[in-house]
Amino acid sequence: MGVSDGTFYPGTGTDDGYGNPPSTFVNSQVYGLIGTNRHAFVRFQNVTIPQDAWIQSAFVRFTAYLSDATGAVTATLDFADADNPAAPTNYSELEGLTRTGEGVDWTLGAWVLDQTYDSQDVTDSLQVIVNRSGWNSGQSVIFLADDNGSSADRYWDSYEATGSDYAQLHATWITDVHIDWGSKIIFVPKCYLTLIQASPTVIYEMDLNDFRMKLKDLEDDEEGMPHLDTHRHNTEVTIQGINFARVIEIINGYTITFEDGQYAVNLVGANSNIGDVVNVNQVSIRSNNSAGLISSPDIEYSSFNGGVIVDVNSGISGTLYPRGTIRMPVDNIADAVLIAEYRGFNKIYFHSDFTLGSESTLDSYILEGISRVQTDLVIGSAASVVNAIVRDCIVSGVLDGNNSVENCCVSDLTYFHGHISNSGLHGTIALQGSNDAYIVNCSQADVDAIPVIDMGGSGQDVVIPDYSGAIRIENLTGSNKVFIGLDAGRVILDSSTVTSGEIRVSGVGLLVDESGTEITTGTWNGGVTIVNTLAGQSVTVVIGQ
Repeated sequence: MGVSDGTFYPGTGTDDGYGNPPSTFVNSQVYGLIGTNRHAFVRFQNVTIPQDAWIQSAFVRFTAYLSDATGAVTATLDFADADNPAAPTNYSELEGLTRTGEGVDWTLGAWVLDQTYDSQDVTDSLQVIVNRSGWNSGQSVIFLADDNGSSADRYWDSYEATGSDYAQLHATWITDVHIDWGSKIIFVPKCYLTLIQASPTVIYEMDLNDFRMKLKDLEDDEEGMPHLDTHRHNTEVTIQGINFARVIEIINGYTITFEDGQYAVNLVGANSNIGDVVNVNQVSIRSNNSAGLISSPDIEYSSFNGGVIVDVNSGISGTLYPRGTIRMPVDNIADAVLIAEYRGFNKIYFHSDFTLGSESTLDSYILEGISRVQTDLVIGSAASVVNAIVRDCIVSGVLDGNNSVENCCVSDLTYFHGHISNSGLHGTIALQGSNDAYIVNCSQADVDAIPVIDMGGSGQDVVIPDYSGAIRIENLTGSNKVFIGLDAGRVILDSSTVTSGEIRVSGVGLLVDESGTEITTGTWNGGVTIVNTLAGQSVTVVIGQ
């Protein structure tokens, strides 16, 4: 949990060089130039800084190729704002590199042959790079030194120079809570915090119980043992089932610095004096201290609203409260199930599109989206959803039997037997198993796509009361029965695959084959018993297939 450091180098002769307008470009000689009209560059490879690490220091070390004390040399130092960029191969590419905008000026004095010279600190511009969403440890960065009013040059050893005196990038960083014992400053990097909201305001959360345990670990380290304690801790007290606040007090003159930026931090899990000892920067600290009562099992239980919330975009994993609530949805189904089992829930709320896979054992669960136009739930063949209820989403995939689908938009479903109610249909629903299927108070969801009931050959009866719109029956080869009550619409029988069974249709509408020819009571297609009591007229219509 201390400060990490690294030194990084170019990897080949073409990783460093310079250029000047209009088109001069050099990347293969034994020296580079910083100065008059120059754009110098060094591509440092295998920069093993983790994404979002908090850069503490960064500079580039050059070795003088020759002695030179003439003129004034000033350069603006920055990094190319890109993920793992390739080295430029001509002046146009060099000049066209986007800078981070966090550049700093470096005024170079006299240089002496073979002496090393460290640049101005470039922490801010390197921080921009490692904070990029596409940054990964081990990628390359391009350091740039652009002339800023120089009247002379300074020569530095390039990769092609004798020995290994080429440019070096030196950096230090932290990825966890760190204490500078000398200054008594506790540093909290952004990557230690939990992101709970990305927009419109970026909000992180810090669990104070975890934080004080981090501090205790640092106090117990060899470096920390000689120093004064950082904090005082009074644990939670439970009286008659009510939890009273944990208290964490920063003591002995220690202060806290959060990594700078435009974001807020909610402090949770304890009362504290952190708001009084924080070193002020752009970060907004929200202490949420209470007079005493902080929670009870009943309060925690009620905050879930009967189920665990999953949102793949939350970036939050784990099972500690309040994970799984509207405040902190988890991003994976495994954690959601663990939370649900611990809390005694059988409901998962999906607040983003989600695909259930082999990690999803959700037998007898209620799977509920936001609405049947906002949440797309795909049930993979490896997921287990026996006896599950699916609500308020666009649903497709493979079921496992005895399922109920309610208030959904039903796309392609395989292995269905159970109930579909109050839903719109627009895909193929394939029946399987031996239990009857019920499709109640449903309708055609898309005027350009007629839903299909695939009877699976033989094995299941299907009952479809109160249906509106068109529906197509296919693949009935056994003695099974289809009962359909139309509010208004038509039933289409596929003559090439419906060859047996009994079909009863009542209500208002038409019973036709795929060509639009009406089918009346009697024996149809050589072996299908038809009972047609629809209140419709005998007409021939043209329908979509």
